[in-house]
Amino acid sequence: MPSRSDLERLVVWCDPGATESPSPLLRAELGAALIVHRVTPSGDVNGLAAAWKGRVVMVAPPGISELPAERVRFGGTLPGIRNPAKTVTITLIADAGSLTVALSGDVLAGDWNTRFDAAHAADTAGVVRVDWTLSTHLFELSLWADLGVGVDIGPP
Repeated sequence: MPSRSDLERLVVWCDPGATESPSPLLRAELGAALIVHRVTPSGDVNGLAAAWKGRVVMVAPPGISELPAERVRFGGTLPGIRNPAKTVTITLIADAGSLTVALSGDVLAGDWNTRFDAAHAADTAGVVRVDWTLSTHLFELSLWADLGVGVDIGPP
């Protein structure tokens, strides 16, 4: 079962109190993309149902990366890719034994407005991918260290 250890690289990235981290000037939010695919009764992934992309932030005290057994929380609002006015709020909670993802928003189907237990998580090529299924839909969440926020290198 996925847990906080699957997100550890991102926890260190976001932790302003981390001893082993990139420059504090570069540390910022995480990029996030949530894609929902339809799944056929035979189990084949067939078609895109919804897509959002934005940023999430970690909500935890400084130094949390030094305490791997402690719970961390990431959260943010993701605008729709096709229609940015259609937003979804996402919250990830990771502890030593579990990784859950909560979705909420007016644009979501009724059964999507809930908390899900992640089925798989993998950190590959700098992107952490988390997925879970709900009846006929496969949810795929990608998270990555985002350099585009909070970087100020001073005047030219």
